[in-house]
Amino acid sequence: MATDYPQFTEHPDKAIRFIEYRALKKLVYSGSTNDLLEAHSEIVGHWPHWQDYYNSKPHKKHKDFMAELMAGAYPTIEDFYVGIKKLLKPAIKGKALKDKKKRTAQKEYQKEKIGEAFIDNDELISQARRVALELADSEADEDAVIIKVKVLAEMYTWDAPLTDIQLENLINFVKAKMEKHLKLDRIEAKILDAKDKNLYYMYGQIKRKINIGDTIELGLVSAAKLGGCSRTYVKPVMSQLEKLGFLTRIQKGKQGSQTFRSSIYRREA
Repeated sequence: MATDYPQFTEHPDKAIRFIEYRALKKLVYSGSTNDLLEAHSEIVGHWPHWQDYYNSKPHKKHKDFMAELMAGAYPTIEDFYVGIKKLLKPAIKGKALKDKKKRTAQKEYQKEKIGEAFIDNDELISQARRVALELADSEADEDAVIIKVKVLAEMYTWDAPLTDIQLENLINFVKAKMEKHLKLDRIEAKILDAKDKNLYYMYGQIKRKINIGDTIELGLVSAAKLGGCSRTYVKPVMSQLEKLGFLTRIQKGKQGSQTFRSSIYRREA
């Protein structure tokens, strides 16, 4: 399939325009400027300005690529267009650069920690995260998880199949993401689906006040104050949070003319 050229006569970086000009001259027109200009009138009168720009604003990556081109690293114009793609990617700066460095460091740490089980396939890991949520929502059993992960691995590692230890690592990764989703994300999703502001606010306040496994003592008045709701809403809201698995009531409250005891709840997720 023939390659269309030139491709960069209107590129915002004039250095790229000049590099393409030199590539066409060398690889397509056997070094003849006249043949090149005769075939491509859109370059006539422009290339000297591109050359001036290239020489007046030298950039190492451009100089290095030009040296490769002149040394024969790209034998055909098709090879040139593949190779120059590395110059067309936007540079990562600021917060995006810091984030990339952080993710790279985390990746290297995982690679060192788990050794041969490490999976260097960002697309596969991204798909595994997505699948984990789907499996959690469908309450998939272990057999279904294993089958789904194996299919996923075949889809995204066709050129480099996972080893047995890598496949086991991927299965455990999906299971861990499912567990996290089921413990909290699924509870929160159901709370949002209920569209009950009192329920959601009480959930948020308790989540902020105590960690998983810790307890909170709440009487009718204190619960109403914490949740910013009427006392009449306290019982149904707390019951719903128990039903969803967010809380467990470990002491039932009691209120009377002679005695008073608050309920005690333990956060489960």
